[in-house]
Amino acid sequence: NVIIDDCIVGPSSQEVPVRATFSHARFLEFYTQRLIPYGFAREPDKFKDDLLELLHDTISFSDRPDSDATLQEVFERLSEAMQVFRAYYLYNAEPVGSKNQTLLEEATRLFSNPTKLPDGSVVYGIVFNRLGVPMTDENFLGSGREVKNIKLTNVIIRDLHANPLEVAALMTEDNTMLQGPVRDVIAIHEITTDNTRSLGASFYKGNLLVDAYLAFWKLSNTFYNIRVFSSTCGNFGSNATFDMNLKLYPSYQEQTCAQLGSKTDEDLTGREVTMLNKRYFGGLQLTQKFYEWATSTDGPRIGLDKLLASPPSADDLRSGGRHRFVCSHDTMFHPMHGIVGLKFVEASNVRVRGLTIENYHNKADFVTWVCNQKWQIAESGEDVMAMTKSTGPPQASSVRGVEVIRSDNMHFNDVSIKHLTSDEGFVNAIDMMGDNNDRTDHDDDTGVSFKKVSIESLSAGRGALPITLDATPLSANGITYKDVEEIDPSLRNPRVVLNYQAKDAGPPTYLDLDVADPVELLMMLTDEVDTIEKMNEWRRSVLEFLKQHFGICFEDNAIEKYGPLDDIPAFTKDCQPTDSFVRGLRKMDTSIFQYHASSICITDASGRESNCSDAVIAPVHTFDFVFVVGPSGYTFHGVFGSDQGQLGTIGSRILCGMYIFEGLPVPGYGPPYNNVVVKFYGECPADDRPIATPGLQGSYINCALESNLFGKGQATGGYVVDFDNPLTNLLPRNITIPRISGYPTMRFDDFVNDPRPSSKKTNFLDDIKEYIKYNDVRFTFMVDGTYKTRLSGREVMPYMHIHHYTHEAAVLFFKERTSFQTDEAILDLRRDFLERLKSQFMISVIGDVSQYDEIPVDGVIDLGGGNIIVGYVVNEDANQRVLTKQGRPGQQTASMPPGSRLHEGGFRLVVGRSGIDTFDGRAPFGATIMQGVYVMENGNSDGTDAEISFHSIGIVELNSWSTSVVHQKLYHDEYGDGLLYSAQPMPLVDADGIHLKYVGVLVFADGP
Repeated sequence: NVIIDDCIVGPSSQEVPVRATFSHARFLEFYTQRLIPYGFAREPDKFKDDLLELLHDTISFSDRPDSDATLQEVFERLSEAMQVFRAYYLYNAEPVGSKNQTLLEEATRLFSNPTKLPDGSVVYGIVFNRLGVPMTDENFLGSGREVKNIKLTNVIIRDLHANPLEVAALMTEDNTMLQGPVRDVIAIHEITTDNTRSLGASFYKGNLLVDAYLAFWKLSNTFYNIRVFSSTCGNFGSNATFDMNLKLYPSYQEQTCAQLGSKTDEDLTGREVTMLNKRYFGGLQLTQKFYEWATSTDGPRIGLDKLLASPPSADDLRSGGRHRFVCSHDTMFHPMHGIVGLKFVEASNVRVRGLTIENYHNKADFVTWVCNQKWQIAESGEDVMAMTKSTGPPQASSVRGVEVIRSDNMHFNDVSIKHLTSDEGFVNAIDMMGDNNDRTDHDDDTGVSFKKVSIESLSAGRGALPITLDATPLSANGITYKDVEEIDPSLRNPRVVLNYQAKDAGPPTYLDLDVADPVELLMMLTDEVDTIEKMNEWRRSVLEFLKQHFGICFEDNAIEKYGPLDDIPAFTKDCQPTDSFVRGLRKMDTSIFQYHASSICITDASGRESNCSDAVIAPVHTFDFVFVVGPSGYTFHGVFGSDQGQLGTIGSRILCGMYIFEGLPVPGYGPPYNNVVVKFYGECPADDRPIATPGLQGSYINCALESNLFGKGQATGGYVVDFDNPLTNLLPRNITIPRISGYPTMRFDDFVNDPRPSSKKTNFLDDIKEYIKYNDVRFTFMVDGTYKTRLSGREVMPYMHIHHYTHEAAVLFFKERTSFQTDEAILDLRRDFLERLKSQFMISVIGDVSQYDEIPVDGVIDLGGGNIIVGYVVNEDANQRVLTKQGRPGQQTASMPPGSRLHEGGFRLVVGRSGIDTFDGRAPFGATIMQGVYVMENGNSDGTDAEISFHSIGIVELNSWSTSVVHQKLYHDEYGDGLLYSAQPMPLVDADGIHLKYVGVLVFADGP
């Protein structure tokens, strides 16, 4: 029986200074500084001295092989760091001496909480729960057995805020988590050298806490050996640890335990041994393989792939020989649940009158990068993906006002639920889960009823619902709601949008090695690769990425055998020699390929509040290693090519490298503005393919990104090389070369707990700024929607069937969204398209365009051979939307309002199986030519929607990697003539559907 009257719950704290790691460190400090010294000193005399001496055993770590420390020193270092951290953040006490300064820096990275919000799995207002944790851990035998007769009157639960952090951890095959003494799991992605990008080069990168875990685990093992297991016979009679060699002795040579020097403790039983270990080491669970990964200093360092690979022996598998990534939990393995205002579990006879739930905000990431990634172990071809503790969508970022689980006889009266927000997840004002395994061995539900329930102002990155229902008898009368966002809008802006470009520049050209040593220059520009050890670590991560993502094999000692500037030969998956290779480090000549960042926008987790730089010219140093396919070709495997492989032809290349931007004004990090460093890893081979317009050639980039400042991201963009209009006077070198323009975009949407800007600032490229060209206006758009089908045709056609609605859908688009309000106006557009196909693309089969006038504007023009022309409109599930509007240098860049869709419709020619003759020869099946209209929401200078006409410059067709480059001419009444550039990589298809992932730009009017 529970009665709660006139109660206010909230607000939750928004001044939480530390992460959960600080709590873990406090518990570990208690064990190492108090329990163990105190307890060891009071062990029986025959063990005491040996046990205390264990604290002087030494340990080394694989990332610091020359720095041995005693276990006690490791523990004390953690304790000292905590004291310095406490003193600094509680009392503003500056650290004294370089040692304490270093400890403070390390402790700040480990403990500091930049959001100041709780990072645990859930923030509750009020929970009514049966005995145990608020989740299912027993069969359901009817509601009200432990929770019943509850009355709430005039209760307010308000202002709950949280940023739950999903932790990617490791577990063994028997589902044992690797953890510290108090169920504190280890965030594996925080302790690897390359943030788990490659696995093979994901080496241990220690911190104060995990170093102490490892020392603690070593101590626990040596303690057990001495206290329990120190002789051939063991320390208690039931442990059955006799030396197997005793069985080989002739009967007359058998020895007793006493003769073998046993220290048998006759007082110990099996249970007491277990409790003895828990007394000093709690629930500590690590494995020998994990310990060796982190501490081995003999021979090459061990990659994380060795922990995740399946061992050849089932016995090894059962004894912790294989580890798994596991997600959907917090740092103590609690399942993620976000924010919940009021929760009932298996309750009965509940009366709620006068309930207010308001102002909840969850800022969590929808999913951690590691938990949504796929790798392949090169040696075995074994796929690696994270497992989850629970099924269904991730819940870290969810918000629920009222949650009811398997409860009945509940009545809600006079309830107000309002202002619930999730930046990236789901919002459910009322979430009802009944007994979906209903049987006859308990009473039937009598249901839940509502009266005078008001729901308003729900907002969520992946959809908001006033009520969700699963198998509960429900009387829903009396619920009203307003201002509830659409389900699954997914139209928020990424956290970081970095626009960069090269306009009317020369093609990518590399500096001669006798002009500049790229290794020496790179070390001057960034502290991430300022030693040869760091350089080799980065090179190894590149080779391991190529190995796991593409199945490319290299010599085991390639990094030691070849220098940074040397070409490294590549071998097949079966380690046979090839004529393909990884070209050594080179630096691009920025004076010719005038690559530069043009703007950057930083957006909060909701995607609504942004801070953008002015449009700028921030030149970029580009360093790269390039895998080059030789004359014999190369068959890619790994994650990209899978077991069957994909053949790369001569000249195909994969770029991995580093961008270093000078003078990029990142909001919140200056002035002065230090260099911005971003590593890139090509996820798709690139090639140069002629666009079906004489003199043009298209290319693209599609790269995964790593940044200590922005986290993990993606860079995509298209380039066009113009041979017919070369640069006849490219300053400052005054040479004649082809003209290239490209407008890629970086997007980062990763929560970074410890953003680390570069410490170096250079201005080596200032002298080229005056020669760099720009546009008056650049709009950057993104397409990242999901189609709920797996029928994609992604390897055949640049535009999947589901991407375009056709026939009457196109006419509806014209009449509802554009100035083409009549059939005659739409017909005029189609005639213009037919004339363009005939005159520009030389498709002679069209003939007299007037012959098609009798075909309705929502009909199909059949040119024969499967070649058809039809009206189309882009499916809005594509989430095609504009992110930023950038002007001339010095003008403020604008982050477009969230959900500024880029609607697209028009007419298209899709080439059939017989192909069709064009000015560029026979166009292949699936190739597409388009003409139509974009409607950009909020695109005009006055904030109204912008109507932009477009037509294809070249034929859009797929290359060998199912990637296309789109190049179009544009016109807008205000902005004038323009161009569209877009690279469209092959979409990902999985159990959830077809996931699009491409970006593009619309640029208007030339600058100088």
